[in-house]
Amino acid sequence: MPQPHVRLGVVHVDAPLPSFGSARPVAATHVAIVPSDVTLSPQFPERLTQALRDTGADCAYTDFRTPGGTIEVGGWSPERSRWQDWTGPVMVVPEADWRQDGPGARLTAPRRRRTVHYLAEPLYDAPRDFVGPVAPDVRAALWPHGLPSVARRTDGTPAVSLVIPTAGTVGEVAGVRVRWLDECLASLRPTLARGDTEVAVVVGPGTSGYLDRWRAEFPDVLTVVQVDRPFNFSERIAAGVAATRGDFLVMANDDVAAVSPDWLDRMLVVAAQPDVGAVGAKLLYADGTIQHTGHVHRAGSVYLLDNGAADDGGLRGRNDVDRDVTGVSAACLVQRREVWEATGGLDPAFPVAFNDVDYCERVKQSGMRVVVCNTAVLRHHESRTRPGTARPQDVELLRRRWRDQLEWDIFTPDWRPPRPRSRLRPPWRLRRPRGSA
Repeated sequence: MPQPHVRLGVVHVDAPLPSFGSARPVAATHVAIVPSDVTLSPQFPERLTQALRDTGADCAYTDFRTPGGTIEVGGWSPERSRWQDWTGPVMVVPEADWRQDGPGARLTAPRRRRTVHYLAEPLYDAPRDFVGPVAPDVRAALWPHGLPSVARRTDGTPAVSLVIPTAGTVGEVAGVRVRWLDECLASLRPTLARGDTEVAVVVGPGTSGYLDRWRAEFPDVLTVVQVDRPFNFSERIAAGVAATRGDFLVMANDDVAAVSPDWLDRMLVVAAQPDVGAVGAKLLYADGTIQHTGHVHRAGSVYLLDNGAADDGGLRGRNDVDRDVTGVSAACLVQRREVWEATGGLDPAFPVAFNDVDYCERVKQSGMRVVVCNTAVLRHHESRTRPGTARPQDVELLRRRWRDQLEWDIFTPDWRPPRPRSRLRPPWRLRRPRGSA
């Protein structure tokens, strides 16, 4: 709701790292907390006041300039805010928060589940970029009972259902021929031994004898679902979902393998939040470089956001923390069953490519968030060498449905498409060159 009576005050503080404690009142409805070494542009008061009036937001922040260039901060991410101080040294907060926490309100006010507005304009100059962890005492004050958790069931009813379509494809790992599904299920042994997890392996026409060993190992956990039609990832996921009972659904490719042992717990904690509709994982290529830390939309296309080595934190540390993103890959995607049912699941009109892009757009359209859980890490074997599988009609359908949403990415505005674009691979699946901004 717009708020017409906004009055903005400016308070200068001694350092970008805030102290805490009550402060004197300011004759304003909102306060811009500004470190003493930061210079506001002349347009700052007018632009921020107007933004607060138009949006009705409680807090606001902007891009800013440094000697090294403009810092494009990106849209507000409740998930990232739990771990990282990343919105820049200036924050506009309600005056009541300033009175309560003083300079510390720069951190606490936007994290109290208030509405936070990002204004994508550089409206101040700072001597350097500033990104750091949220201090433990701040986190303890904001979340005194800890972060959300998901209790495991003990009554034998599955809480989590994994759905894995497979064609029994064989590939190569370290010079050894392996069936991708075998590699996948072997990595999931600790997950399937939890006691609250089931898995549906969805197969097509023909033999599925290669599953006999897994049926024998997990007789009470593994279900084989037969679909006697040509491969359609969306259809096979839907068939697997229909054959399972868990409150949480995990759709996964058969060529993924768990790397972090607690990957599922980390993703469930995020997916359990009522305003989160889809959760993806950090995906690595077989050589350990990053394939995926979310989707990026730009100029009508969809890109996989990757950034070099697995231990590369990415620009402004975004690969090190869970954060809100535009979309995530269905190679490993977790959601509550109620979200799947409310949104209609994956659309079979996208048999292989873009079903995850379309699904995440529908999730966001329903008012829920999409999060990449960068602390949950899996390896995605086949994707690096697999040729582009998008049909021209897939591209056309995606752009017809979501053309406006594909133009600009509020969560990753600082990302630039690769140059030059390859004519051998579709631009919507190009990898980002090493070292690009």
